[in-house]
Amino acid sequence: MEHRIAKWEKKYGQLLISRKAQQRLPGFFPEGEFTLVAFGEILPNRSFDRKFNRLYVGKPLTTNPKIVEGSMAILTKTSETEIRLNLKGTGSEEPLPPMATSLHEKLVQKWKEEQKTKFGPFTPEVSTPANINKILPESIHLKENTKTVDGFSTLKIGELPVYKSILEVQDKGVREDTVVRLALIVPFIDHIDLVAEIDDLEKMKELLERLVDANIVKTRVYFHTFTEYLRLK
Repeated sequence: MEHRIAKWEKKYGQLLISRKAQQRLPGFFPEGEFTLVAFGEILPNRSFDRKFNRLYVGKPLTTNPKIVEGSMAILTKTSETEIRLNLKGTGSEEPLPPMATSLHEKLVQKWKEEQKTKFGPFTPEVSTPANINKILPESIHLKENTKTVDGFSTLKIGELPVYKSILEVQDKGVREDTVVRLALIVPFIDHIDLVAEIDDLEKMKELLERLVDANIVKTRVYFHTFTEYLRLK
């Protein structure tokens, strides 16, 4: 997808993608969050704003001296979870193979594949990642500092959700933040797979049982090390 950069886009660090351009390439932008590799910089957890048809890039666009009003950019979708943005004519706009898959991505992909086959002929709706407001009742939706989980799977019979499952991988960040996210959603979830290093797992289990009924934690949260989870069949 080619896009000519306007002066205001350079100033505010975002691209306005016309509906006509989107119609030429339906499904180009993933429904959920994805990784944007903008001019060589990796930007995780990006999403396309369908309401205003905007893609937020940020500093890689506003501070790049090579980008000026009228510069032609190329957007390339390399996988379902990665889009690359480069200047046309730099030699980097040709389709490239996806970047090496991280351990985190491998775990998410494994979980996603398991969810799709878990219920036999029934296929759940799977989002990776997912805003926790999709999980919480509307009356207690978060207004600020919205949080996400690595995966959310919902099996529905008709329009009625009958089984909800979560994946959370603790490989970076503060483990207390992970506990807070899980404490918010565990009452509304049937099954949670939590993957982390063994020391983190022990501490998070202890913290979680202080915030939520210990019996709920024992019956709904399944604790795995990275090695254990990757070896699961």
